[in-house]
Amino acid sequence: MKSGTCGIREVQSFETDELYITIAGEVPDFDPRERELSKQLLMADKYSQYAGCAAREAVEQSGLETPISDEDAYRTACIIGSGVGGLTTLEFSYKMLFKENKRATHPLTLLKAIGSSASAHVSIEYGIKGPTFGVVSACSTATHSIGVVYQMIRSGLIDTGIAAPRRPRSTGAPPAPGRPCAS
Repeated sequence: MKSGTCGIREVQSFETDELYITIAGEVPDFDPRERELSKQLLMADKYSQYAGCAAREAVEQSGLETPISDEDAYRTACIIGSGVGGLTTLEFSYKMLFKENKRATHPLTLLKAIGSSASAHVSIEYGIKGPTFGVVSACSTATHSIGVVYQMIRSGLIDTGIAAPRRPRSTGAPPAPGRPCAS
């Protein structure tokens, strides 16, 4: 966006031969190891890794002192919305179970896939101990995430909050039968 070029392009991160729609807004050349993420975020789904990188940029731009002090930790919230959560993890687990006939998935599958995993990771990164959860409301998720933090501040529940929408990356999994392949 900063360079003024469109980020929508032909999908390059997975095969699209059997898909009707072959374009998406991908993050090209994203390597979490180059982003100096914590060990926990390096093990997380890309969805949480993107959230961690975005939170870092937001925190740096805001001038918020981190890690959050113990006296402020319980009066700080982290609300990150998403439509689904870790789709990469879900797709990987599906392949393990149903295509490779494995008996089980990775032990952290649930923790990596749930919609609140990004907010949990970000809150751990910054020492946030106040309200931490995900918001799911389709196209309104960004507005609701910001609105929830705003209302918490306005009501006196918290003093500071991190709020953001997170959309999981495209995975290449075909849509369910009878459903369009668009979001």
